[in-house]
Amino acid sequence: LLSSLETLSFGFQFDQPLSQCSIPHSVKHLTLSSDFDQIINKGDLPSSLERLVFGYSFNTPLNEGSIPSSVTSITFSNCFNQPLTKGLIPQSVKILKLGEFFNQPLFEGSIPPSVEIINFGKYFNQPLSPGILPSSVVELTFLGQFNQPLEARSIPHSVEILAFSDNFNQPLKPGDIPPYVKTLIFGYHFNQPLKPGDIPHSTETITLGYGFTQPLIQGSIPPSVTTIIFSNKKTQKLSLKAIPSTAKVMTF
Repeated sequence: LLSSLETLSFGFQFDQPLSQCSIPHSVKHLTLSSDFDQIINKGDLPSSLERLVFGYSFNTPLNEGSIPSSVTSITFSNCFNQPLTKGLIPQSVKILKLGEFFNQPLFEGSIPPSVEIINFGKYFNQPLSPGILPSSVVELTFLGQFNQPLEARSIPHSVEILAFSDNFNQPLKPGDIPPYVKTLIFGYHFNQPLKPGDIPHSTETITLGYGFTQPLIQGSIPPSVTTIIFSNKKTQKLSLKAIPSTAKVMTF
């Protein structure tokens, strides 16, 4: 391989063990093939690496040091469902995308305090106690199955963009949604009453899914909201009086 190579993507069927120096130390972006499912030892991946994408089949346990400390973005694809113990994800990582089948319990330290963006995949549905997600996270997305009760600081106060899965349908109370959220998205099945104080006064954009049929009450949408998106036109008609006059209403 060329010693000046910066981007490397392996073909569909590549599934060979990696070894030290098999990938040039110039490579910054690495995409492993759909079939790749080999043990990665410390030093197999170059210290120049910044973005790492695992292919569809990868589901081999990682060890501390498997991923070099230069990496800032990790994407795990569909099959990965291995425990994330403290130290596996290096403290350089800012973007962490967990694949469709990932559904492992998380503990404090599983995700390092450098991570700013987290995407949980379709089948993730584990409880999140306060402190599990680091206070560095600014964008948090749940897809598919997530439907766990929230408590204060389950979601860090640092989060500004929060998107819940289609399955999420838990009652909210003041403090569950962190105080600096600007964009808040509820999925298809969310259908809980929204009370004054449930939505923080930092929120600017709210999306309510098709399943939301609760009439909004006065004060449930804070005056900070400039855009509210309804997926169900009937709900919109029931809620017009409770929407701040400054908010733009959209329906999809």
